Amino acid sequence: MTQTALVVDLIRPATGDVGAAVRQLVFSRSSADGNRFIALARQLSPTATAKHWKRWPVEGSSLDPGSESWLSEYLVMHRERSFRVASIFTVEVTDAEWDEMAERDSTPRSLMVRVDRARDSLGGNTFTPEPRFADISVAVDTVGEIQGAMAAWRAGGTDAPAVAPTGRARSARVPAAANPIAAPVAEQAAGVGVAPGERVVLPDGTVYVAREIASGLSDVDFLRRGRAEGVYALLYSVPGTGKTRATQAAFGSDLVEMLGTDDTEVTDFVGNYVPTGRPGEYRWVDGPLVVAMDEGRPLLVDEIALIDPRTLSILYSAMDGRREINVTMNPKRGRVRAVDGFYVVGAYNPGAPGARISEALVSRFALQVEYSTDYDIMESLGVPRTFILAAKNLETKRRNDEISVAPQSRECLAFMRTAEMFGEDVALRNVVSGTPEQDRGVVADVLSRSYGRRVGSLATAG
Repeated sequence: MTQTALVVDLIRPATGDVGAAVRQLVFSRSSADGNRFIALARQLSPTATAKHWKRWPVEGSSLDPGSESWLSEYLVMHRERSFRVASIFTVEVTDAEWDEMAERDSTPRSLMVRVDRARDSLGGNTFTPEPRFADISVAVDTVGEIQGAMAAWRAGGTDAPAVAPTGRARSARVPAAANPIAAPVAEQAAGVGVAPGERVVLPDGTVYVAREIASGLSDVDFLRRGRAEGVYALLYSVPGTGKTRATQAAFGSDLVEMLGTDDTEVTDFVGNYVPTGRPGEYRWVDGPLVVAMDEGRPLLVDEIALIDPRTLSILYSAMDGRREINVTMNPKRGRVRAVDGFYVVGAYNPGAPGARISEALVSRFALQVEYSTDYDIMESLGVPRTFILAAKNLETKRRNDEISVAPQSRECLAFMRTAEMFGEDVALRNVVSGTPEQDRGVVADVLSRSYGRRVGSLATAG
């Protein structure tokens, strides 16, 4: 039977002087000794995230339904603080992840990423309960609800909470000879496509609308076919047009991402030694490039042009016919060869200060696409038409070099969300405030004429 962890989220809505908060719990059990458990917990608020998970090794009796058990007392305390159930689900846990928690007193990043992706896949986000718990109030027996799920999880069988859709652990890597093509790549090679205008749900639960690259060919399908054929893609544009989201839509939770800066080093690509928590003890952690090569996954290097070209030379041998790199920092890791399915997407903003990219690297990206905002798609996602018309006007001025920036996809969606939270007036003024100072007068004038009233910047009174 697959080893799993039980994940529970308790949510406390904001009331009066008490702020909103979420308590996240993860329970994992040893596959070797079914009476050994580890409980992890952290609390989040809309403005702060606990950096570390608290960890308690517990025995099975501590999780029993009786009122004297540790778990019962813990849940009663949170019920009295007005917490209620927001999510209950399970994710898979590998033996290596259990060992890391039990022996090294650390929390595996791979497991935590899987927990977060699994939670997103259930239809809620951190501060929104998944639909089946959306109408449950604190008056419902929170303790009994969770104790019942705990008992079913410990017993196994059909009553146990199901593994969330993105909560499955990645299987161990098989030799390249036995892994001719990864499953997602096989689907793409077989012609499973996404048409222009089709909506794709991203791992975080948001929606991306596929855009047309050529007649009948969407950007999502374009990237997927590029991966199937091993032809790398370079995406470029002004900020906020959807380069990152398009890549996420193409590859979903299979995608490995990293953000480039002028401080990015080779170790950020290949990995490094990190402290285990024990004095003088370190362990090796693979970097995103090694993970993508080792597991046959796509890698997005965002803001690739901000990285020193000398650092980017680590990609050369990975992206040409050699398809391998040598990890000199860790001789035991040694030579890493790319498994089928490995793919690289680079994304950058040509006008960003310090942006540069070598011809040697550019030549390895046979597919190169300039992105722009599709304002009609933004309107289809609910952005008000009046704002869309103003944004188009400002984009024309940007292209004519009258202003330096204009609202793109990211700003359009942010306007919509801000208007939902604070109202249209605040959202409009926020757009002006977020514009570079030299452009604010033009942006304020266009918005004022579009909405038929004066629109200023967002500022405190006084």
